[in-house]
Amino acid sequence: MLRSLPAIPSHVSIFAEAARAVHKILHARVSILRRTVISDVVEGNGGLGVQLAEVDRDWALTGKTHNLSAEVLALGYGFTPSTELARQAGCDLIWNSAGGGWTVEHDDTFRSTAPGIYVAGEPTGLAGAERARAEGHMAGLTIAVSLSGRLEATDLPGARKQLASAERFSGVMQRMFDPRRNGLAELSRRNDTVICRCEEITSGQIEKALADNPFMSSASPVKLECRSGMGPCQGRYCEGTIAARIAASRGMPIAKCGRFNAHLPVKPIPLEAYRGLDE
Repeated sequence: MLRSLPAIPSHVSIFAEAARAVHKILHARVSILRRTVISDVVEGNGGLGVQLAEVDRDWALTGKTHNLSAEVLALGYGFTPSTELARQAGCDLIWNSAGGGWTVEHDDTFRSTAPGIYVAGEPTGLAGAERARAEGHMAGLTIAVSLSGRLEATDLPGARKQLASAERFSGVMQRMFDPRRNGLAELSRRNDTVICRCEEITSGQIEKALADNPFMSSASPVKLECRSGMGPCQGRYCEGTIAARIAASRGMPIAKCGRFNAHLPVKPIPLEAYRGLDE
């Protein structure tokens, strides 16, 4: 909380909104549990049996669990940036766990490593709408300067100030909600847990592929071996888990485990969309 104090100026309304939400939840007597994860879910005739497990600071299970029954269970562990177009364009990517995973490398004007391509918002790391707007403003001004031949736009200092203010808040949010990815990957260790939903590839199949092929040390070979990441979402949901599993198995950081390639189409589209291109 002390580290979040620099973000409060110019963001009082956001913190006030959060306080009102927490008050409403507590007033309704809804429990908020800290350092607790869902470690198991069993479907029965009467609904869902949900096991809650206490974890330490690194999300490692402490062994303390208790069970609840529920009709609906919702899980959320953050978002994943859409970087498929940037990957296809040849932009370099960097691993940024707090920003959602693989993000596009850029300079302070949001120019990517690919000639003529700028990025802003989600591809630079998930950091909220305010920072996305500030990044887009900065990138747009830089593009305008490059096209006009002028040395610098007169409102660039204001854009930098706006970006700095947004970054103070987004930095706090990213640190606060950055998942412990190794601990998160361990939660899906049960053999029948589905890792790749599109191709229905289970945890057991991933582990068998790694055990049978000790030379595998990156995501793409695992994809080729067991089809994980070959479905319509192109690995959006399983890429991070597979990389974390490789990292745990090979004793290396997740950033060194690579990523899947992006292929056309970036998102599933109907065939008639292709037919209409000439029109």
